[in-house]
Amino acid sequence: MPASSAAKAKIKFPGKSATIKIHNQYPDPAGEVLVLAGGKIHFKNEDGKDYRVLVWRKRTEEKLGIQFLLSGHGVVTLVALPDEELHYTVLDKTGTVATGHGGGPIKSVVESIEIGHGGGPIK
Repeated sequence: MPASSAAKAKIKFPGKSATIKIHNQYPDPAGEVLVLAGGKIHFKNEDGKDYRVLVWRKRTEEKLGIQFLLSGHGVVTLVALPDEELHYTVLDKTGTVATGHGGGPIKSVVESIEIGHGGGPIK
């Protein structure tokens, strides 16, 4: 098998929803999350303790974001607006965040079909 076919790039396709699981204050996935515009983003707490989640928009200061309580074993769902990009941090109840406990970005994309990119004549 050629080396190029063994190392294929992983392509991310946005879905109608995405789940970010929190365990020991760490989000999974911790990196980029894609969801279709109007889709749902679920924050799922897999621990028995409460966390606070701070969410803010791209190009906005964190202090202008919103916070919500993610209770032990609870789920909070947000709706993704078109072309929105969000960042977030997972805090404990006292507001403490350890290095690496943030996540994102969460990006919502508008589903579209591009035209005019044909491959050649069909004979």
